[in-house]
Amino acid sequence: MRNDMPLRIKIREKLDMAMMALLVQYAATSKNVRSWVSLGREDVGAINIIAGYMDQAMEDIASVGDALYDESKSFWELMKMCETALLSVKEFERAFNAWKPNDEKEKEKMAKTKIETNKDIPQSRSELNEKIAELGRNERMREKITIEMNEQIAKVKARYADDAKDCDLRIESLQKGISAYCEVHRDELTDNGKTKTVKLPAGTLSWRVCPPSCRLSKPEAIMESLKSKGLSRFIRIKEEISKDLILADPEAVASVKGITIIKGKEELSIEPDKEELEKAA
Repeated sequence: MRNDMPLRIKIREKLDMAMMALLVQYAATSKNVRSWVSLGREDVGAINIIAGYMDQAMEDIASVGDALYDESKSFWELMKMCETALLSVKEFERAFNAWKPNDEKEKEKMAKTKIETNKDIPQSRSELNEKIAELGRNERMREKITIEMNEQIAKVKARYADDAKDCDLRIESLQKGISAYCEVHRDELTDNGKTKTVKLPAGTLSWRVCPPSCRLSKPEAIMESLKSKGLSRFIRIKEEISKDLILADPEAVASVKGITIIKGKEELSIEPDKEELEKAA
């Protein structure tokens, strides 16, 4: 093993933290896009440019992370790759900061514009169709962002789980070894059973009685067997109010306090045509 491996692991941890920060920033960006567009910022295509910068940054960070365990890579090569990754991150931040509204007066103006008029209210049937199509595109974009974010988070988790695998094996082996020693030397450690707690410089050993537990292999078969043997007292019956039956006959419970029947209200369901959106994409 290389003598600089601990340092490589630390660098990898910092890179993973940087990637997580980018994911959080990207999620915030996508969330703000929808609100900023409704406030008058119609440069929706800008998020695609920002996404490109971010994808490049994450790719560069991931490349460094993979190279950290490649013993053929020298430390100076790793440093060069780190510099490239950091530049990619800065490019992403530059693009994001140049696009987002950062002036308080501009924010106030945008908020005032939102109060005065909602630009997303269609003025004609054709505009209505355009708004529905735009809604579908934004929903697809949100789904894509969520999928990409979850994939990256899963990769980071898997990477840390892999790093912790050796620790898990050592923990299991050490626990078994310590338990075996304590079993053999219990009388010596506990002064012939006078105590169940032993304090050592490195930690404390304690013998505790675990409460009894009941395991059911086939609950349904066991339940039938208990009923046939007259042991129904071991079967717990849960009582609950049926809302479905109440809604089916609300007049019957009209005099019962605490029950309120809420009349159903009509809601508009907007479902963009996914097939048409895929054709247009």
